[in-house]
Amino acid sequence: FRVPTGRIVNRFAGDLHHLDMYIGDEIQDALITSLYMAASCATIIALSPWLLVVCAAYAAAIVALFRAFRPAAIALARVRSIAGSPIVAHFTATLDGLASIRAMHLGAFVDAEARRLLAARQNAAMMAVHV
Repeated sequence: FRVPTGRIVNRFAGDLHHLDMYIGDEIQDALITSLYMAASCATIIALSPWLLVVCAAYAAAIVALFRAFRPAAIALARVRSIAGSPIVAHFTATLDGLASIRAMHLGAFVDAEARRLLAARQNAAMMAVHV
């Protein structure tokens, strides 16, 4: 079968963008949250050792929530990535055929198609924001 070039390019571009822009902040947020949780649990345990059970239950609940929502977050990221690949493919094809588009006066058609693809991408992005 044939995989569109735009989808592959968009996937790599998205992955690199995510690494460049978000991974550092994500690691910092996770470290700060972990330290706050550890300090809170240590303080509580020092003052009331029987609350160790509560801290363990809290940690288990956080891990369960993370495991429950992670597949949905991954699926939404995949939907956003797939929705963006036709835009890259359309843009590449437009640049490759720019002379033909101008010669045949198809600018309005190409513009309408680009707007339709951008709207579909925006719908996928908004779906991820609202979940």
